[in-house]
Amino acid sequence: MRGPDGVPLTASSETSLSVHFEKRVGYPSIFIDRQMLLQALYNNLKHKDRVLTKKRVSRLQLTEEGAQAYTQDGSMCEGDIVVGADGIHSAVRDEMWRLGKEQSPGYFSEDENSQVPVSTRCIFGISNKPSCYGSRSQQMVLGQDHAYLVIAAPKDRVYWFLFDGLPETKYGRDIPKYSKADEEVLVGARRDDPVTEDLTFGDLYDKKIMSTLVPLEEYVFDRWHYKRIITIGDSAHKIDPASGQGGNGAIESAALLVNALVRQLRSTPQGLSATQVETALAEVHTLRYERSKRLVQQAHMLQMMVSQRFPLAPQLLKRILPLFGPTAFADVVVPICAAAPRIEGIPVPQRPHFVPFEDELPSKPIKGGLLSRVPWVLASSSLGALVCIALGKNSIVAGTGVLFSTLQQWGAGGMLAKLTGQGPRESLVSNLIPTLSAWLIEGSRNGNSLNPLSWTRAYSLIYTISGPTSVLPLFCLSSVLFSTQSTTARPVDPIVAQSIIPAVTLGYIAPTVAALLPIPDTEIGSLVGNVWRAFPLLCVAFTRGLTTVRATQNKTTVHEDAQDKVDKPLDFATESEIQFYKNDDIAPLKLAYGTTFTLCVAIPIATKLASAAAEYVFGRWTELGLSQVLPPAANIGFISAASGLVYSLYTAWDLRSLGYVGTRQAVVGGLASLATLSLAGPGALIAGISYWREYTISQLSM
Repeated sequence: MRGPDGVPLTASSETSLSVHFEKRVGYPSIFIDRQMLLQALYNNLKHKDRVLTKKRVSRLQLTEEGAQAYTQDGSMCEGDIVVGADGIHSAVRDEMWRLGKEQSPGYFSEDENSQVPVSTRCIFGISNKPSCYGSRSQQMVLGQDHAYLVIAAPKDRVYWFLFDGLPETKYGRDIPKYSKADEEVLVGARRDDPVTEDLTFGDLYDKKIMSTLVPLEEYVFDRWHYKRIITIGDSAHKIDPASGQGGNGAIESAALLVNALVRQLRSTPQGLSATQVETALAEVHTLRYERSKRLVQQAHMLQMMVSQRFPLAPQLLKRILPLFGPTAFADVVVPICAAAPRIEGIPVPQRPHFVPFEDELPSKPIKGGLLSRVPWVLASSSLGALVCIALGKNSIVAGTGVLFSTLQQWGAGGMLAKLTGQGPRESLVSNLIPTLSAWLIEGSRNGNSLNPLSWTRAYSLIYTISGPTSVLPLFCLSSVLFSTQSTTARPVDPIVAQSIIPAVTLGYIAPTVAALLPIPDTEIGSLVGNVWRAFPLLCVAFTRGLTTVRATQNKTTVHEDAQDKVDKPLDFATESEIQFYKNDDIAPLKLAYGTTFTLCVAIPIATKLASAAAEYVFGRWTELGLSQVLPPAANIGFISAASGLVYSLYTAWDLRSLGYVGTRQAVVGGLASLATLSLAGPGALIAGISYWREYTISQLSM
């Protein structure tokens, strides 16, 4: 993305967006002429004789057994249904409205065309590629009340859009129809606008092959069908082209129409009744309407953003956009594509893709509505209350209840604590090992780079100030509030993943051992205790330091191709930008979770054995050391157990709501969490649920 002066706002990338699309969904992104697309589709039709040109619809008629379409050349075509994919100024829609109003008054609004808004006009053009413009380049230029999208295309061409905001929104009949003279006036006003440092819009326009100025309608019509007639594409849902979802929306509706008709034909292969036809057409509207509304709203918001038509836009975008990185557009578009339907019953080509399509998920995602938000609200509020308790100094009033005593015991280490005689304070020491590891991992994920989870330095200060008893509930709360679960958000830089366990060992385990030692010198003992209390800061420092050292050691001299980057192939990619598609971080992350789980189980056993063998050496020293670094807190076990339980149950629900696991798997995951907590305590629970989540999400990448 570039600013109004043509200077980049985001970091440039040697890897084309097309590569990221292919890695994520299995297909590259290409721009071709509409004529090229039509030719490719026509060439693959088996029954070319059924394609009739110059048959613009002038009138429709419904019969008992089907429908008749009369065309402007005097022809008449008969069939079972009429599908109008004839654009925003749809003749089929007008005829559908006419018939509906005549036969079923009130079915359609009286004048829905008057509600169609236009707040942007656009010159779309194709030009011969200027010599200074890269053959793989795609640029979005943010102006004040205007924007440019310029895309390199095959045959040394460039496709471009000039989006220009209108002073006020126009509706229906007030929407202007633009002439070539209007286009020339707008071009004259924008001719000197920079597209890049070396290219102006005037340079691009002077090389044009074709161009046209049009208003950009944005609207989803309330009803798309009547009896045997249905509209799809722009005739039903017109979207701003800034998001690139107009054609995709038409294809989605066509796929759903085929699915609905085939479903009805399976029950009556001899033919469909009028009722069955209406049921099939209504199904398309039911499945597509809300999604179409969301996509139109998202495209409108994107247009408002790129043309900077909201308060303080230039100041905000200049500071925010650099944070998104070169894959920002793919990050927005790919989830939209992944949620799209497909034609059922036809084998899908097997292509490797990092992001699963919704129909490939183990279960159907739970979307929208109150049901999807209630668990998040309950988990967040419960963890927020536990954080408040952890930060407070008073015990829970109802501290003698069965629930409190049970969770207090589980927080001390569950059955393992009973066997080893471990108390809540001793358990907290081992619980922090997987908690710190999981915190450092979450803060390093690709998808968390723009949310507070990545602020590990800030969190380390908060953890240090608030004290060790608040670390686990604060981590659980922030994870529920901010953590992202998509396959592209999950990856961690493998070098960081390999540094987690060494960093926690140096930043937490080593200072803990030192703090528990019997140091006769009070001043030195106090100093060691203070160093231990800074373990969150130490863990972050060691993680960053070890990552830097490893990165320096792994750094190799990459041979750069002698050819200029504009001549590199479309599928050229740098290793660093496509690394996270390889899942190289899975092995070190599994090792981290497995190691921390093992430590949570092994430490109480080792301490018990050591104490039994040499009580004087280990038991008294440990007890004395704990009393120095951890003040008495009656709620430690309860807080740790409740926080871990809420976090794990919410994680199981979240994976189910996203469709990443089936209902049975989610229930088993929740029960396994409860069992782990009761047997080995909250630390083992955090490590176990994190391992399961990591494995589950990584397995979705094909």
